[in-house]
Amino acid sequence: SGTPCVGDVGSELVRCMQAEGVRVAAVPGPCALTSALAVAGVTASPFEACDSENNSRGGAKPLPKLATLREGSFFFGNMLPESHGERLRILRTTVGEGNFPCVFYEVPRRLLTVLQDIAIVLPRRRVLLMHELTKMNESIHADLAEKLIAFYSRQEAHSLLKKGQLVLIIDGPGEGEIHERLQREVRKRQKLRLNVSSLTRSSDSIKNEEVQTPPSPSQPKKSRRLLLQRRQRERLIRKIEREQERIRMAMAINRNDASKH
Repeated sequence: SGTPCVGDVGSELVRCMQAEGVRVAAVPGPCALTSALAVAGVTASPFEACDSENNSRGGAKPLPKLATLREGSFFFGNMLPESHGERLRILRTTVGEGNFPCVFYEVPRRLLTVLQDIAIVLPRRRVLLMHELTKMNESIHADLAEKLIAFYSRQEAHSLLKKGQLVLIIDGPGEGEIHERLQREVRKRQKLRLNVSSLTRSSDSIKNEEVQTPPSPSQPKKSRRLLLQRRQRERLIRKIEREQERIRMAMAINRNDASKH
């Protein structure tokens, strides 16, 4: 189903040969990954986004705008883990937080289990399943994970998967999902801003208290406690400020993505 050394065995052999000074050359051949992407329609070239706009104006086409890395990019994760918990973690983080299609190889025996996990974590993502690409029994189905579960649970459809492997593609987020993500980031940033303001006021009050009532030999424990509390709050403020900067950058990226849909 795949090219050797790309989601397949052979990498260790290649490294050993390179260590011995043996030249390793590639001969293009079948690759399920690129074949699936070619017929999935989930990636775009840097110029496709401008075609419809340019064609509607008529006349000579202006130079297309430069595109971001997201257009045409994808993630290849080979096979999802056997561990249910680890599989859910990857679906929530790598796939759920990404703005690009994710491609995995899959085997028939656990297809329904994987689709159930996708339906739980990413119920609104479009999923494409390719089976036996370039062969007589080739099949391609695309829908939400929940509907694909119903389809492949039928006896006549399940018989299609008696042999061979599959390519599973989870499309990137749609406009609604990107909008919700932006709203969550806005709420999180507002909450962090309130926390910073509250902690700053608290830190200032502690400093004032220290100035008004300097530590005396009879109160060493109170002085040390106030100093420790101030340092803890200062560290927390710096941590929140770093998180705010990370969220600001993420929002800028997501805002650009949302403007493209």
